[in-house]
Amino acid sequence: MAGPSLVIAILGAWLSFAPWILSFSSRAASNNAAIGPVVITLALCSAASPRSHVFAGLNALIGAGVFVSPWLLGFSNEPAATWNSVIVGGFIVLFALARAAAVVPASLNDQSPPE
Repeated sequence: MAGPSLVIAILGAWLSFAPWILSFSSRAASNNAAIGPVVITLALCSAASPRSHVFAGLNALIGAGVFVSPWLLGFSNEPAATWNSVIVGGFIVLFALARAAAVVPASLNDQSPPE
């Protein structure tokens, strides 16, 4: 199930470039620059191993962290950075949970249970 993983990778890319597009402060920009590549990597790993739900679960946790980061890191006084984190973090959680809930049937030659 590569669809949700692809959307998550795109959201991770947006996280990486949003500070320069939306002109964030250094704290919000540092958070996005650090988290964006991690989200992309986990999304690509999730797409590469469709029967494993671990990578999607990790992305859901990271998305929740992005969602609350304005208040945890103290940049909630910046509307653009706050709304970006809330919206993108919420979508990462949504698509990661959709990816984690997807059941991928085993092939005829694969007898191992899903992880």
